[in-house]
Amino acid sequence: MTAPGVLLVRFWLGAQWRMLGVIPTLVVLLLLDKWIDGNYLHLKPFGKEQPSATAACVECGAVFDVQSMIQHNDLYVCARCKPLFLQRLAEGAKPARPGSKP
Repeated sequence: MTAPGVLLVRFWLGAQWRMLGVIPTLVVLLLLDKWIDGNYLHLKPFGKEQPSATAACVECGAVFDVQSMIQHNDLYVCARCKPLFLQRLAEGAKPARPGSKP
């Protein structure tokens, strides 16, 4: 696009003005760049990101992301308390309820 503009300006105005042919090309490219950026380069997520759910550990009461905890029925247990919790279950003790003291 630049070369034809340069050649036409050189033909019409002479060799000393040949670089004027670049100006329309730059204007068109800058406007085209702005249009492409505005319409096509906005990255959109595929779906809404769900907020991470948290829960309190039934043993220690600390709050963790549920994906890093084990779930037993409606109770969540953190990795640090998991051995104690599983031992209590193996011994037949009922799991503590959230908010109660063991």
